[in-house]
Amino acid sequence: MSRRLAAAATLLGAALAACGDSGAPVLNRPSPPPWVERVLAPRQASGAGGPPLLVMLHGIGADENDLFSLAGELDARFRVVSLRAPYDYHTGHAWFRIAFGTDGSMKADVAQARATLADLVRWLDAAPTRLGTDPTRTYLLGFSQGAMMSIGV
Repeated sequence: MSRRLAAAATLLGAALAACGDSGAPVLNRPSPPPWVERVLAPRQASGAGGPPLLVMLHGIGADENDLFSLAGELDARFRVVSLRAPYDYHTGHAWFRIAFGTDGSMKADVAQARATLADLVRWLDAAPTRLGTDPTRTYLLGFSQGAMMSIGV
C-alpha cells in the first residue's frame, strides 16, 4: 500500500470516527477506477519532468463539467483533469451518498466515502504515468463534497 493511501485512510478514519463511525477504510481494491474525466492539455511548456497535474473534484449533484470551465483560467502549464464522481445522485453525481432528512439531519454513507477515497488515492497514484505528468506536482481543487475528498487525500 502506498504511503499516500495509508495516510488518506488514516485521516478519513479519524474524521469518520469523530462522526461516530470507527470502521476501517476499504483499501484492498486492486486498481484505480475507470472514472469519466475531462482533460485539458497544458497550453504552455512547463520544463523537464512533465507538466503539473491539477485534478478537479465537483460537488454533490454535479459532474465533471461543473468545474471544467475554470480550467482555461488557471495556470497554462497545468494538465487539468476534471473527474466525475462514481455514484448517481439526482441529476448529477456524488463521491458518496448523503441522505438529507426532513428534519434537517444528514447521514453520510460512510462505507462509500471510505471506498471512494481509497479509489481516488489509487487514481491519483496512477495518473502521472497514464497522463504524462510530473508525479511530484499533483494538486487537487475540490468544491463542496469534492473539497471533502480533497481534504481526505
